[in-house]
Amino acid sequence: MKKLFLLLAMVGLAAASCTPTGKEPGGNGAAQEFAITVSEITTSSAHIKVEAKEATRTFYANMMSKAAFAEYESPAALMNDYYAQVAAAVEAGQYTWADLLDTGKGEWTTTKVVPSNEYVVFAFGVDAQGNLTSADLSYKSFKTLESTFDTAQWVGFWTVTSPKTYVQQTNILTEEYEEAWTDDELTRDIEIVDAA
Repeated sequence: MKKLFLLLAMVGLAAASCTPTGKEPGGNGAAQEFAITVSEITTSSAHIKVEAKEATRTFYANMMSKAAFAEYESPAALMNDYYAQVAAAVEAGQYTWADLLDTGKGEWTTTKVVPSNEYVVFAFGVDAQGNLTSADLSYKSFKTLESTFDTAQWVGFWTVTSPKTYVQQTNILTEEYEEAWTDDELTRDIEIVDAA
C-alpha cells in the first residue's frame, strides 16, 4: 500500500479550518463511496481498511483526530481543503499522485495513535491525473482502548546509572567545541511526578 502521511493537518489545515458545527463522525459520510473498517484496535494501534465500490477506483485516504475533524464546517469542507493541500504538494514536486493514491482497496496499520482518544479515518476519490472525483467525504470514527498501565508504579525517586557518560565541552587548549562518549559510569537521582 502506498501510504504517505503528509503533515498537512499540522501545518496548513489548522489555519484553513472552519467554524465547528458539532457534526459527529460516526460512520461513512453521506456519499458512502468507500467502505471503511477499523479493526484490531489497541491502546496504540489500529488496522484500517478502505474499499471503493469499484475495483479500479483511485482514492486518497488518511486519518486525523476527531477533535481536528470537528474543526471543519462539514465533511465536504475538510475534503476540499485536504485535496487542495495534497494537490499543492504534488504540484510542488514533493509527491506524485501515484505515491499518494490507492486503487480499489487500501489497507494499513497505524501506530500513530494514543490510548483513550478518538480518530476519524476518511477517504475521497481522486483520479490518476489528480482530479477530485467525490462530491462528499466518506469517513468513520473509532476510539483507541484505555490504557491499563499503572503510572503510579513509576512515581517517586529513582537512582539511574549509565555505564557511559556523554561529554560536551570546549577544549581549553584548542578552544574548540567537543562532544564524545566516555567510559566513565554516571549516576543520577531523578524524580518522576504525576503531572496531574
